[in-house]
Amino acid sequence: FLDGTLFAELGNVFGPAWKGLSADDLRMSFGMGVRPASREDHPFELLFAVGTETFGDGLDISTYRIVFGSTSGF
Repeated sequence: FLDGTLFAELGNVFGPAWKGLSADDLRMSFGMGVRPASREDHPFELLFAVGTETFGDGLDISTYRIVFGSTSGF
């Protein structure tokens, strides 16, 4: 009755033409979420995610995000 999602991401913001791109400057984020399998009945989403410092700084978890939301559609 619920659908789940898992994600992992790697990246950061760099200048034009990837200026300054370095593996030590990359960050990670990962998380998971759930929502009803039948979106017409109770359209909600719940998500928990964390983000890290850069590879160069040891990838320590530095940010958290908890999202509870509702969607609307036709």
